[in-house]
Parts: sequence; structure tokens; C-alpha cells
Amino acid sequence: MPGGYFFKALGQWTDYEGRARRTEFWLYTVVAWLIEVFAVAITAMVVNDAFDYDTLALDTDALSSLGWVCLGVTAAIALVLFFPFLAVTVRRMHDLGRSGWWAIFLFFLPIVVWVMALFDGQPITNAYGPDPKGRG
Repeated sequence: MPGGYFFKALGQWTDYEGRARRTEFWLYTVVAWLIEVFAVAITAMVVNDAFDYDTLALDTDALSSLGWVCLGVTAAIALVLFFPFLAVTVRRMHDLGRSGWWAIFLFFLPIVVWVMALFDGQPITNAYGPDPKGRG
């Protein structure tokens, strides 16, 4: 079940051990991205009147209470979704037989992680645990 992988990754937000399948990584990544895009879009609509397009700055004096709430909720959503994303990325790197430190590329060159995450994991038990697909 696709939603199950998203909630599995959410539930394992502190688990940096073991391995994660491509399906788990990509479903979490896509669903989390869609949630964040939705939150940002709602926030952008609410704070639009307080945004000065000439200076590209947010006029905090003109920002309504609802605008502040939307900004806070969007920031909270981003924070809540980030830690499971980091954990599932580390587990995905483990599935490839790589150190979880490869996930550090997320901060300055995320395309490296995304391309690596496209490859199939090792079909054997590796240093990080058994194959999550049960092969070998």
C-alpha cells in the first residue's frame, strides 16, 4: 500500500539503522514534497497582500494573524517532514551499501542522492542488514 510507506517513514523518523527500499524512499519523498508545496501555496495566498513585490520583502507590519499562523504551520510542517526524510535517505544509502553520510549531499547537491536512490539496492545482506526485498 503506497500510503503505508509514507507512514512507515514517518514512524521511523529516528531510525538511522537498516535499509529502505526505493519505493519507501520515493513515496515518502513525493508525498512529503506535495504536502509542503500545498502548505507553501496556501501560505503564499494568505500573505500575498503583505508582500512587497518591488523590494521582494515581506512587510511584517501588514501581515495578518492568519498570515503568521500560516507561516508558522508551514515551518512546522517542513520541520516535521525533514527528520523522517533524512532518516529514510540514510537507510536508502545503506540499501545501496553506502554510508549514511552520503545523505549529506542533500544539503548542497541533492541531485547526487536522488540519482543514487534510483538504483536497486544490494540483493544480499550487507553491513547494514538484510535485503528489504528478501532476495539472496
